[in-house]
Amino acid sequence: MPHNRIIHNLQEVFIGSPSDETDLAITGAEGYHVLQRLERVQNVDYDITSEPRKDSVLGKTHHVIDSHFDPPEITINMSYYSYGVNNELRMGLNTDNEQTSNAEIGKSLLEDIGLDKVEGRNLYLVINNDTKELHRNDPEDEYPAILLSGSGFQQSDVVDPYSRDYSVVVFQNCHLNSYDTQAAVGGISTVRTSFSAQNIVAYSSGSGINIPYLDLKKGEVTDTVDDIYTSDFSADVDGWIEKSLGDLYITHDGKLLLQPLGTAVGVHYAKREDGFTTVGKKYKLTGEGYIKASAPNVDHIRFYDGVDYLLGDFVGGTKGTWQSFSVEWTAQRDYISFYMQKDGAAGNGTEFAAGAGDIIYLRNIVVTEVKELIIPNYFKRDSFCRDFFDADDPLL
Repeated sequence: MPHNRIIHNLQEVFIGSPSDETDLAITGAEGYHVLQRLERVQNVDYDITSEPRKDSVLGKTHHVIDSHFDPPEITINMSYYSYGVNNELRMGLNTDNEQTSNAEIGKSLLEDIGLDKVEGRNLYLVINNDTKELHRNDPEDEYPAILLSGSGFQQSDVVDPYSRDYSVVVFQNCHLNSYDTQAAVGGISTVRTSFSAQNIVAYSSGSGINIPYLDLKKGEVTDTVDDIYTSDFSADVDGWIEKSLGDLYITHDGKLLLQPLGTAVGVHYAKREDGFTTVGKKYKLTGEGYIKASAPNVDHIRFYDGVDYLLGDFVGGTKGTWQSFSVEWTAQRDYISFYMQKDGAAGNGTEFAAGAGDIIYLRNIVVTEVKELIIPNYFKRDSFCRDFFDADDPLL
């Protein structure tokens, strides 16, 4: 049975939040998701158990089935010293404070324990790989001053600059099984919690990680959860706009077709409407493309962020075959476009005289928003919410 116990000065525990959740602390920077630090943690251990199934039948003395049919059970146990209601707030439990809505005031701590705002969060165990303490600030120096709650935060405002050197173990879709508080005369009040998780994934660096989501239907880990666009070319061109020397059509079986408008030298492309994406956010584009086998001039299907920032040349090589493509980018324009591309042509391959056979097709286009997680720096609290926090205690 695998078993791990946290080493206090090299490891920390963080929890993720729903994308629409607000908090007394910073919960987001444009295009990113800031993890929330669980404070004063004393112990974390996790167990992975998998019991083999043993079935017998009449006429045999030994088992005919001796295998693992059920998924492993993952349990995370954690204890921490009481810290106001900070940790409870970050776990999604009910805590009356100045941000509590009228509908939530008066609810017990565990009243909503089975709802989505508590269930299904990811727990993150962060380990420093180089055996140095995670909080490396010189004891004589102050921690960075905290930013007041608001908008417009950038990644550099909150990120731990050493996070690229950390390893991260992610417990996905955690469910709070138990919550226990113990207090005694002469002792410190302690909270003990137990979670069950549906999966574990691990990363060798704490930088550049997209939030991992567990697709329960496919049994796969994905870094996208909400589609902002899924193509449907059954009735029309689905919001794509023909530009320059290109004509858009749909086929009888639901594909998007771009063909040249005349044979003059020029650019052949189409785009989505302005406002399709949001500048500063991170996205992932997937789909399938096809270049007609007899196309004399088209070598690739090219995608741009707007019309200035190249996303990539796709569907190269053998023409007449459907090919999948995928790319991630941080939007610098608020729409995307695709072009016919010819190797060696002017305009970086986009300006050429197309022939009648130069036809390209697209299908199954999906655009999803992707959020990269941030392991936050350790901040000093200058002033904030005296009801629940000490002035010199860390915020994130």
